[in-house]
This record gives sequence, C-alpha cells and structure tokens, in this order.
Amino acid sequence: MNKMLVPEFFLKFKCIGSLCENTCCGGWNIMIDKKTYKNYKKIRGKEFKKLMNNAVEINPNAKCDSQFAKIKLNNKGECEFLDDNKLCIIHKELGENGLCYTCKTYPRSYNKVGNLAEISLSMSCPEVARIALLNPNKMSFENMEIKSNFKYYPTTIINENEELFWMVRIFTIDLIQNRNFKIWQRLLILGLFFEKTEDFIKNHEQDEILSVINSFKYLLENDSIEELLNDFEVNSNFQLDIIKLLNDTRLISDRHFKQNTIDKFLKECIKSFNEGLQIETLQIEGLQIESDITEKQYEIYKNNYTNYYAKYMDDHEYILENYFTNYIFTNIFPFQYENRDSFDEYCIMVLNYALIKTYLIGISGEHKYIDDDIVIKLINSIERTYHHGNKAIEYIFEKLKQSNKINIKNMSLLLKN
Repeated sequence: MNKMLVPEFFLKFKCIGSLCENTCCGGWNIMIDKKTYKNYKKIRGKEFKKLMNNAVEINPNAKCDSQFAKIKLNNKGECEFLDDNKLCIIHKELGENGLCYTCKTYPRSYNKVGNLAEISLSMSCPEVARIALLNPNKMSFENMEIKSNFKYYPTTIINENEELFWMVRIFTIDLIQNRNFKIWQRLLILGLFFEKTEDFIKNHEQDEILSVINSFKYLLENDSIEELLNDFEVNSNFQLDIIKLLNDTRLISDRHFKQNTIDKFLKECIKSFNEGLQIETLQIEGLQIESDITEKQYEIYKNNYTNYYAKYMDDHEYILENYFTNYIFTNIFPFQYENRDSFDEYCIMVLNYALIKTYLIGISGEHKYIDDDIVIKLINSIERTYHHGNKAIEYIFEKLKQSNKINIKNMSLLLKN
C-alpha cells in the first residue's frame, strides 16, 4: 500500500469495457516495455504467437525500455488484441498483470511531489470525463492508501522548492473554484497573478510570491478586482480566428505527416461546428478545407453565444471549473516543464479554454441547444486529440509568441465574454 494524493472521484472510476462509446485502444501509439515484450514472446499458444507476429513490432525510435516495442493498429486504427466485443484478449488470457505498462495504467497518470505520489485520471476516457465533470460539487483531493501491483513511473517529479509549489498550487485551485466570479473572470485574474509573479517563480522568491498572493486575496474578498476586469475588451472575432488557425493546423498535420491523430468524435464535433456557423468546406487534394470566416460567421457566433452557450453555462459552469481543477492537478501546473515560464503555461491553458468554449458556441448553432452529452463528447475528444501527441495547441502558442501576442491583453480577448 502506498500513500497517494488523488482527486475524490478517483475511487468512483471503473472501466465500463465494451459499453464505452470509444476505445482507449485506438488511434494512439501503444508502447510495450521490454520486460512485457519478452514475457509475450514466451507464450506458446499458436493464436497468440500469430497475433504477436502480426501486431507487434520493435520500436526503432525507442529511447528507453518502456518504449521497446509497439502495437501496430489495424485498418480501423484499433489494437489487434481486441476481440469482437472490443475487449482485450491479453487481459482475458493473462489478467491485469499481463498487460504492458501503458495499458495497465491508462487512464491513470502519476506524478510525485517530494515523497508524496499523486494519481490523476485523464479526461480522454469518456467515463472519467463524466464522473469528474458532471459533479456540481467542488472537486476535492484526498491522501489515501492505494494498493499498487506494479512499479509506477512519475511523469513529473518536484523535488525542490516544495513549499513554493504548494503555495502557488493551493492559490491557483482556490481561485479556479471561487464561485463568486464567472469562470472567464477566474482565469483572467489568474493571468494577472502569473503576470506579476512570473519572475518571482522563476527565481524562487517565496516571500515575494506570498506577498502577491495576499494582495490578490484582499482584492478578491473586497470585490475590488471587478473594476480591473472591466478595463479589458471583448473580441469574439479573435476567438474564432484562433479556432480557424487550430483547424488549419490540424489539416496541415494530417496532410504532411500522414498521422491519424484526430479522434473520430472530434471530427463529428468539427463538422457540427462548421454547420452551426454555416462555414463552407472546400475539397482540395482529398482534404476538407474550411473557408475563411466572414462577418456573417462572426454574427452567428455572437447569436449562438447569447441564445445557447450563455444560457447553458449559467447553470453548468462547474463543468469548466472541474475541468481546469483537474488540469491544474494533472499537469503539476505551472511547473511541469522547466524550460517554460509560468505565464506561458497559463497561456496554453487559456488556449484550451478558448478551444472548448468556441467549439461549443459553434456546435450549439447546429443543435439549437447545448447539453451535458455535447459537452462531454467535445471535451473528451479534444483531450484524446490535443493531449495525446498532437502538438497543435503548442504550435499555435509558439506562433502567437513569435508575433509578440502572448500577453494578458490578448489572453483577455480569448477569455472575456
């Protein structure tokens, strides 16, 4: 038994197997660690040997033993080890211990802060998205004794400046869960905080960070920050332009790198988005290219926001709150990458918000409403596409940074309703 920090919904999660609308065994590279690969080679059954020969290959680009081999996907983009009921043959024959590390752990991921391990769950699993996002109560976290039958490998390890890390994390999550403000306001306030503390975090100036935290707490408690937020402009055109850029990036990726990285449900969401905003598509060399966004689309977008999106979010902002609370926890936000500043990490989070919000506004125009199923489908498919190998969001971030558009003013244009 290991002491681990987990979100409270962690214990509610259970894989629903063949009842799931999607499969975690499709569309992604499935790596097999060296030890598991050798164990599979020892199995004598003819059918299993045949599957191994057809479906598993040594990974020539492996950088460590955990990437020693990989499973080749079939022409449907799915794992060859699925049976007719979409259940895993390896799990059925060998049990959980027979699975490779990737399959054994998904949708779980591990991080470590000091001596404390953390387990998070990915929204790229539809069942995780449902139990995590549709809970109207604030997401909480617990230290629990968790039984683990295998050695886990943390994605991120925080060994230094733990006190600073917890100071920033607790303030960040408390702010995201502050329901005295709309979600866009919470995110914008968070941006103002990281704008002020970026250098302090970089230089590990703990006393300075604490001073800024206390000043923000005072502003939040006295409603003084409302006046500051009112100074920022609204620009829905900029929001739509970013999504157009993301869609173009997706098409470029498909065309030049021949990657089947777009989840099938995201393709359906993009189709609904185009229809909801009456965006025409052109066929060029076998690809569907969205035409440029015009004043007509901007007007439809604004009407969809007022008539559908705003009405739904008035009672359901806890969904986005839960999404970003889990995002902060899972990604050790904003400390996941040593070579990226805290404000940059914040801007990437805002791009994720813009992606979800803008797609929902477009999609609502086709259905003439938004409901929980639409939101779960979109967020789940975005997670499957953009958080599992597709670097389009990071690409857009770099493009904005190169053109000197990574600043709080432009982030406010993506956030403010």
